[in-house]
Amino acid sequence: MSDKTNKNPLENEEIPEKEILDEVENTASQTENEELTYNPDDPKYEENDNWEFEGEAKTLNGTVIENGEIEIEIPEKETTDQEETVPTVENEKEPEPKPEKKPLKKSTKYIIAGVAAAVVIALLIFFGIRYFTVPNSSEKMNPGNVALTIDGTDVSLGMYNYYYNSTVSSYKSQVEYGYIDDLDPTVDFDEQKTTNDDDEEITWTERFQLDTINQLKQLVAYYNAGIDNGEKISDDQQEEINSSLDSLKSSAEEANQSVDAYIESNYGEYCGLATIEKMLNWTYIAQNYLVKQSILLAPDEDRVKTYLDEHQEEFLQVKLAYLIMPYTDETKDEVMASAKEYAAKVKNIDDLKAAIPDACKELIDSYVDAGYFSSAEQCAEEIALEMEISVTNEEGSFPDNALEWLFSEDSKVNDCVALESDENGLALILLKMSEPSLSDETVYTVRHILIMPETDTVDTTDEETGETTTEQTEATDEQWAAAEEKANEIYEEYQSGDMTEISFAELAEEYSEDTASLSANGVYGGIYENIPESENMAEEFKNWALDKSRQYGDTGIVKTQFGYHIMYFVRSEPQYMASSRTAVLAEMADEFVDAAEVKEHKGVLKKADKALPETSDEQDADDTQDTDDSEDAE
Repeated sequence: MSDKTNKNPLENEEIPEKEILDEVENTASQTENEELTYNPDDPKYEENDNWEFEGEAKTLNGTVIENGEIEIEIPEKETTDQEETVPTVENEKEPEPKPEKKPLKKSTKYIIAGVAAAVVIALLIFFGIRYFTVPNSSEKMNPGNVALTIDGTDVSLGMYNYYYNSTVSSYKSQVEYGYIDDLDPTVDFDEQKTTNDDDEEITWTERFQLDTINQLKQLVAYYNAGIDNGEKISDDQQEEINSSLDSLKSSAEEANQSVDAYIESNYGEYCGLATIEKMLNWTYIAQNYLVKQSILLAPDEDRVKTYLDEHQEEFLQVKLAYLIMPYTDETKDEVMASAKEYAAKVKNIDDLKAAIPDACKELIDSYVDAGYFSSAEQCAEEIALEMEISVTNEEGSFPDNALEWLFSEDSKVNDCVALESDENGLALILLKMSEPSLSDETVYTVRHILIMPETDTVDTTDEETGETTTEQTEATDEQWAAAEEKANEIYEEYQSGDMTEISFAELAEEYSEDTASLSANGVYGGIYENIPESENMAEEFKNWALDKSRQYGDTGIVKTQFGYHIMYFVRSEPQYMASSRTAVLAEMADEFVDAAEVKEHKGVLKKADKALPETSDEQDADDTQDTDDSEDAE
């Protein structure tokens, strides 16, 4: 991570003359000897080297120095009596009176300002004004392309636009699915109000910008920490990066566009292939650092318990059973009336299950017609198995009016009610099965390294269709023995080291064949975290993890139908303690990110993308696309 401490000659700050001249010399030398572009491993790809902006570009208010001068104050020299009365020996004449001295400050200021202006002009002649004012899609970090500086790391305008457009798209999706009701994509976002994290009123335009900067702040903070910690991109991650870039190139070729033009049209202005590559590199390094820190910087147990005491109500859960009855605007009144009739007859869970065939007939028929179930009876049985859940009083965990009723003191165990959920187009029949309480269900966290026996493949040809399929054979005794031997060798390697959780996690990344528990899947080190006892895991695996004698750091080898698991025990605890621990980790992450310093380069950000309200044509196009997608899916 480079520490960007050089002064920008375009900023109106007090800069000593020597620093300015040194800046010219250093910058000129840099330009002669190195290309100003992102180039992690000298990748070669199609790139428009003539990165001059073809469309209309905004200017920096038509000037380079905002206030017209750079003022540098030089202290006035104090005079002494001795200096004013130095005698001369020539003809021993009386010294002529000296003219009154005048302050040097003002005249010196203009001289220095003139020198500074000349230096700026020299810079402009050397680099060209476009170097200071025009962004690019090649991640050349000239001043005109730096939108943000976060803890000394420059962020390009293209990367800012990428995150900005992703943010806007995410909010629009939430509107579409009914999660946000105070945002209208067809109305000017400057005219719509929402709140920031401190509950202060801001416009949605400001919300988009704030979220974009916060996301970039988080990315860069962890990326910088990862670089300082020596994090590297794994071979699998590099393959993912290369695959993503190749996919973009193929899509651009199909669209008959250059790759940079294709990316810019889909992800944001000044966003090019180099931007995507840099973003992916930063993301993986940040991710690698973050997952390791969850091991190295585990929250203090006292802090976890304190958080639980202060936020206990947030972890209270209510157990319930529910049925749903879809409705439309036309059928709402009729469906809600039926739902209330069913609810009035329900006194316990058996009554609610008995209502499934009639209350959920429309839903059951649609599932059977779609081929998800072979019969209405089978579908009804599946609904009965899935109808019981537990929810917290957290916003978004269930419809708000349902949470209000479930957590109210006015509702009692075995009360049943029918509520409407307009955002989902559903009538809800709810049976309250418990009072709010802390869940006593145990969850466990373990790491493992899976070594699977190698098996052979066999080709089978269908006599009727002629199609050939390849299948894995059952592992032989010899193949199981080889897997066991390999597992023991890895276990011995762990035991010969420092035997810490981080060293076990590193071995898992190297050897484990369970990709779902590795960094390739967004986690790290063979982890399965906060797994409920009821989770469908291999019995031998679960029994080892739930052994009451287990202590942090216990290890062992377990055989299941999948292979040999080298196990590492982390913890088991009640669900509410696990939830508190997760919340504390989130607090620690926020504290880390909040400490990062962000400098916004206002002149460059004036050129950033800005979300505009959707027109009727755009909405029609979106509706058409949705219809086409649905037809394709069918």
